[in-house]
Amino acid sequence: NLFSQQRQVTTAFFFIACLTAAVALSPFLWFFRAGFSVLPPVYWLLVIGSGVFEGFYYICLCGAYRAGDLSATYPLVRAVPVVMVALVSLAIGGGREPRGIGLVGVAVVAVGCLLLPLASFRRPNLGVYFLPASMLAAGAGLATSGYSLADDQAMGLLSDVPATILG
Repeated sequence: NLFSQQRQVTTAFFFIACLTAAVALSPFLWFFRAGFSVLPPVYWLLVIGSGVFEGFYYICLCGAYRAGDLSATYPLVRAVPVVMVALVSLAIGGGREPRGIGLVGVAVVAVGCLLLPLASFRRPNLGVYFLPASMLAAGAGLATSGYSLADDQAMGLLSDVPATILG
């Protein structure tokens, strides 16, 4: 992230970085190929959805870094998913909803998200929330929430597959 902020990289940079990682890890697909047939089709939809969210994340992140300062955009990118994942978990249930001190932590992060873009607490300018850097950072955070939730659902499906089939 620091490198991308200093160099004003484009989305092509992130695409090439991700493609390089995918090529480097592709031999593992051969190793686990026998297990692919037992995975339900919804698993593959979740994997594709996760990839789409991650692509959107990189587009927004790159734009946020071009439009704003790393010290303001990156914390916002990282904080938004904490709040969004907690809210979605509360909305859909499933036994992993935050409780007690976890909810307090989410509230502290949410307040931090709201205060982070402000240059001064004495004279708050609400227009900063609608600046391109803030909007793009929030978009990257929402995309992170999307791929985190999709990945969680996909991992849940993998837990139903016997370990001996996958490796």
